Amino acid sequence: MLGCVTDDQASGTTAAVQWHELDRAVRDGAVLVDVRTSTEL
Repeated sequence: MLGCVTDDQASGTTAAVQWHELDRAVRDGAVLVDVRTSTEL
């Protein structure tokens, strides 16, 4: 799985977003998928 993520980032398919960039990314149309469990919140 890690190889797929790395390949996607290297090829430009996906981009990493840092926590301080999240508000702007969502305003610009990005979608946040929160996969935390209820115990992690």
